[in-house]
Amino acid sequence: MIFSGKVQARSSKHNVNMGPPGEAVIMKLNPSRADKMKKSMNWNDIVEGSLNIIVSESVVHELLLCEPVFKECGNEILYPDGFQHIPKLRVGYLYYAGVAKANGKQYPVLVRRACNALLDRVELFSNVMLRSFLCIADNDTLSVEIINNISI
Repeated sequence: MIFSGKVQARSSKHNVNMGPPGEAVIMKLNPSRADKMKKSMNWNDIVEGSLNIIVSESVVHELLLCEPVFKECGNEILYPDGFQHIPKLRVGYLYYAGVAKANGKQYPVLVRRACNALLDRVELFSNVMLRSFLCIADNDTLSVEIINNISI
């Protein structure tokens, strides 16, 4: 599966005192999450936070036809006070191995979608700063190839 999307800053970046916490905060509260991510991609490190990609609704649905490298139950994820409902609302998360490509460069990524997903968003994780490595900014387009694609 190959899809494209636009880079978008998280709303939490601009509304630090409002709205849900960003992924960097959540990763600090859930060190086992970072460990699972690193292990699934054979990385020694991981960048705290995620790169949000706006995609078509069909991409979010089509990912369900691919085999995730691991699954995460929403009940196992810790969130700060006032936001504990979010992982339960999302039910859990599915993670896929992929490669992000932009500006003639490419890099391995972990792609995440929620089980009860936002219909226009996936998140990318990596062991490098993807914005810098791929030379991308908000509203730039990139493509992602899911590498463990075993579509039904």
